[in-house]
Amino acid sequence: MSNFKKYTPSYSLQKLIDGNNKYLNSSYNDSIIDASTIERLSDIIQTPYACIICCSDSRVVPEHIFNTGIGELFVIATVGNLVDQLAITTAEYAALNLNVPLIVVMGHTHCAVVNSAINNKKIEHLSDILDEVKEVIGEETHHAKCSILNAKNSKMKLNTSNILQNLQTEGKLQIITALYDMPTGKVEFHI
Repeated sequence: MSNFKKYTPSYSLQKLIDGNNKYLNSSYNDSIIDASTIERLSDIIQTPYACIICCSDSRVVPEHIFNTGIGELFVIATVGNLVDQLAITTAEYAALNLNVPLIVVMGHTHCAVVNSAINNKKIEHLSDILDEVKEVIGEETHHAKCSILNAKNSKMKLNTSNILQNLQTEGKLQIITALYDMPTGKVEFHI
C-alpha cells in the first residue's frame, strides 16, 4: 500500500498539540477546504494522521480544536465518548486499514453525561450509559477528573481488541487519552 503516508505516534501527537495551540490563538480555522481540495481528496486513499474518539456534543469539534482540514483526522463521536463494539471496530479499521498511528480518546469538561453521573441525574434513554459512567467514576465528584476517568475507561475497552494490542506491540500504534477544557479550548494529553 504505497499510497499511504507513514506517520508515527509522536509525529501525530505533536501535530495535535501544535494544532490545538494554533486554535487557542486563532479566531478562525484557516485550513484549506476549497473545492479543488475536496475534489482531490475524493480521488485518493484517505490518510488521516490521528483517530479522535470524542463525545458527540456539538460543541466538541476535533477538526476545529486541532485546527485541521478535511482528511486529516478520523473522528468517532459517541455519547460521552464511550466505546462499544462498533467504536472498537471503527478504531480497528482506522489503525489497520488507514495506518493511523495514534488514537486519542478525548473527554471534555461540561459533559452532560459525566455531570449527570456525578449528580445521579437521569437522562432519558441513557440509563445504561449513565450506569457505566457512575461505576467508572466511583465516589469522585471533580468534573475534570471524572471526565478523564471516563476517557481512560474507553481506552481500556479499546485495549481489549487483539488487533489494537498487536499494533501497539509492533510500535505501529499508540492509544492515549485527553481532556478538552471547553471554557479555554485547551487540550491536555494523558499518555
